[in-house]
Amino acid sequence: MSFNDTTSGSAPKTNAHDEIVLRWREASKEQDQILSDVLARNLELEARVKELEYVNWRLRDQLKDYKTELKVQEEKKLALRTQFETIKSENDSFKNENSLAVCLLDGDGCIFEQDYLRDGQEGGIRAAAELSSQVMRYMRQSQMPPGTKVITMVFLAKSGLESVLHRNGICTPDEFTNFLNGFVGAHQLFSIVDVGMGKEAADHKLREYLDMFTRMPQTFKVFFGGAHDNGYHGSLASLQTLGYKEKLVLLQSYTQTAREIGTLRLPTLEIPGLFMANKLDTRPVLKRAHAHSEPVLPYGINQPLQSSSSSQRKRSNSQSKAAKKKAKPQAAMTSAGPIMGADPTIPQVHNAEILVEEELDEYQLPCMYQHLSDLGCQSMQCPFDHDNEPTPKQYEDLKDMASATPCRFINANIPCTLKVCHFGHECPRGPRCTLYGQNLCKFVGNSMHD
Repeated sequence: MSFNDTTSGSAPKTNAHDEIVLRWREASKEQDQILSDVLARNLELEARVKELEYVNWRLRDQLKDYKTELKVQEEKKLALRTQFETIKSENDSFKNENSLAVCLLDGDGCIFEQDYLRDGQEGGIRAAAELSSQVMRYMRQSQMPPGTKVITMVFLAKSGLESVLHRNGICTPDEFTNFLNGFVGAHQLFSIVDVGMGKEAADHKLREYLDMFTRMPQTFKVFFGGAHDNGYHGSLASLQTLGYKEKLVLLQSYTQTAREIGTLRLPTLEIPGLFMANKLDTRPVLKRAHAHSEPVLPYGINQPLQSSSSSQRKRSNSQSKAAKKKAKPQAAMTSAGPIMGADPTIPQVHNAEILVEEELDEYQLPCMYQHLSDLGCQSMQCPFDHDNEPTPKQYEDLKDMASATPCRFINANIPCTLKVCHFGHECPRGPRCTLYGQNLCKFVGNSMHD
């Protein structure tokens, strides 16, 4: 009994010991595993550290290269900035030394005042001086660069304009020519451009010069004398849109600026007394009435030649004078209607203004055809004087009227055979004649509007 008790009493102790040993072994095993993991992780971290140290070294090396390159670029930037400032300074100096102010004038619209034109060469010099002075005065108020030079170009059709001036009693052709000579001779940079008789030739040239000068960098201001013509609106609007508005200044001539030009709201320079304020009448004007409303054709051109002996003309002329003096016209008229109080037997003039002087006997005026045509006057009812020689002034008036009357030969497309022909071989309006297209112009020859 005692033996069995002893055996049974030691078994629990053994089991407890074994359990402790087993647990210790498991704990020891886990500890070894943790230590192994830590060592492995440590090795990984050491490798990563070495890798990062290598990367860091590479980055430091690259940073050093970048800093070196940055320094080089900074030096280049500084050199370029210095070069830029030098070029800018030279460019500003060039612009200041070569700064331009350009005056572009449409001479058919910017017409100088009569006082200047009648003074001939002296008037041209005074007009150039006044224009230059006023332009410089305007620019001084606009921070003008020092040394600015003024270029002035006037575009016009000389022959057409001088005819208009002469017909309107502004000046003679010689006075106008002398004025132009004085104007261009007043300054080396002042010039007159005769564009000929082409339709709108001045407009086309003026637009091209306007565009060219406005775009030039050394141009400070462009004074444009074309505000009277809506045709320049497109060119001015285009330059304004492109950013050149600050350069453009309108040089006003006529009192009224063209409507479309006015919408641009460009600055305007007005020089009182330099240009004519109102437009001239460009139509041919006869100085006095003449009996022949249409050109008389010579023998063999759609009518027979009438007898016109000296005695017949004298008798007819004297009878006409006696009858007409009793019924002398009371006032002037135009082609819009009949003369108030005029004798209905007298042919009326069309397409020309009739100027009757109160103190002058209308029927004592010399006959234009009698004194200027080789064929003489063919009208048996002509009320004008055939007998007395015209005074020098009357002779000039007759020639002026004749130039506005078509040559009977050229008007019939026949070569003129007269040795000296005072009658018009071409329409005074030239290609710009608006009446020709409406079949209202009395110059009907094929070559009279070329």
